[in-house]
Amino acid sequence: MKVIMVEPLKPAYVAEIGTDLESMQKAVGGDIETVYPYTDPLVLVCDEEGKYDGKEKNRALVSDSGEIYDVVFGTFFIAGIGDEEFTSVPDNLTEKYLEKYKNPHAFIKSDTGKYIVVELPVEISKRITSVEGYAETYGNNKKETEKEL
Repeated sequence: MKVIMVEPLKPAYVAEIGTDLESMQKAVGGDIETVYPYTDPLVLVCDEEGKYDGKEKNRALVSDSGEIYDVVFGTFFIAGIGDEEFTSVPDNLTEKYLEKYKNPHAFIKSDTGKYIVVELPVEISKRITSVEGYAETYGNNKKETEKEL
């Protein structure tokens, strides 16, 4: 099935994975958990234990009003919703969600102990391999795009 794959510190991309449980678990690196944060007929599939197993923060989930309400840890993918199983992302939604997850998020702990979410431009995300690398190289520019968790 055609999914939108979203890895930490990388732009989203289209990938093909199997529809069986083992293929989906391999894609996220663990047992799967489903989240339904969209009004479109899509599901976000992530590692059920990613938040607790020390996986890297990936993307903030933001409400329609712009409030951050959760963070996904580790790799996740977006799939379509069928009658009884997941399906390919519909063609008419692919570009919308590639654009939504185009810019990786970096999570930087502020002096107050709260996390600041920084949406990284794609050009920058291609040159860094860790949040620490971003903070060292581009930390002075974070004020333009910061949000507190």
